[in-house]
Amino acid sequence: FTGTVGISQLKVGALVPAGSTLINTISNTDPLAVDIQVDQKELSFFLTMENNPAAKRDSVFTLVADGMGNHPIAGQIAAIDRAVDPATGTIKVRVSFPNPKGELRIGMNCTLKVRRKTAGEVTVIPYQAVTEQLGEFSVFVLADSNKVEQVPVKLGIKSQADIVINDGLKAGDVIVSEGSQNLKNGAVVDPTGGKKK
Repeated sequence: FTGTVGISQLKVGALVPAGSTLINTISNTDPLAVDIQVDQKELSFFLTMENNPAAKRDSVFTLVADGMGNHPIAGQIAAIDRAVDPATGTIKVRVSFPNPKGELRIGMNCTLKVRRKTAGEVTVIPYQAVTEQLGEFSVFVLADSNKVEQVPVKLGIKSQADIVINDGLKAGDVIVSEGSQNLKNGAVVDPTGGKKK
């Protein structure tokens, strides 16, 4: 296939054991794809977009990569994974973007925007703050006397190291973001960053 060849990993004359040495990598860079994790509750929206030929024209999906400035690129859904991840309740969606000038490169940091009819604020916390037990998810919230209370939560979309909380937390809640795996309900913690007592 047509693509971009990377810098060779070997020099002429190097010893190459058969079948075990990667000499080079070629990648198809036009179009380029971005994979995102989508809450299963949002699946119907993405299925509609997958079957909507006007999605690209309407710029439902736009991408801006670091170093490109404010020049969003319109994309469309290339594929939706076959199954939902039971651990997170999300499904992988692949969005394809044209890249005729090669401005986008594999591995770049980027921001993918999805235009929706409804808008509003969401609660986002570090994913490492979430604990899981028997398929149920919870977060430790700081309560009175520096004691922590384990609060059940419903997870939303995961984005890199963060995750959206659809239900369970309210504005102003102070959560334990590190070391929550070692805590128990009612444990006393030092909110300034010390270890639990």
